Amino acid sequence: RKWKVLRDTALYGFDEVALSPDGKEIWYEQYKSFKNPATGIDENQQAIFTYNIEKDILSVKGIYDTLIGAVVIHPAEDLYAIGFSNGSIQLRKRSNDSLLFAGKLHHDWIDGLSFTNAKPWLIAAGKDGLLKFLNYKTHQHMVTTTLLYKDGETGFATITPENYYL
Repeated sequence: RKWKVLRDTALYGFDEVALSPDGKEIWYEQYKSFKNPATGIDENQQAIFTYNIEKDILSVKGIYDTLIGAVVIHPAEDLYAIGFSNGSIQLRKRSNDSLLFAGKLHHDWIDGLSFTNAKPWLIAAGKDGLLKFLNYKTHQHMVTTTLLYKDGETGFATITPENYYL
């Protein structure tokens, strides 16, 4: 289990914890037992929960059958992104949870996600050792960056979507 520290509070057992930009909601993912409407059987699935600190209300933001590797909230726009264990991402509106984009960026687990303030980019870090940059407005993959290491020297390689090295 991992510990995450969030404003003088330690949360035990959560892999991903995020604080909304206004500081009013805590977002986290956790396994939960839900009744499958088709079969009526309880199934363990992963969900994103939001806890409204001011109103003391816990709600489910979404339920997923794929393991969640990362969750990030955009600091200025009405967006959040989810990275999954199968290398796919979802970009959603925070206010109404509508799906804006879904696609596969990596071949394996997405370990981390980050939005930039300077550009409309979502950066996805994968278990494959690559950083992939997605323009979240056009939904286009911009570039891939990886760290290279040889004989004690390090450097970065940047690869275009057409597989050209820069």
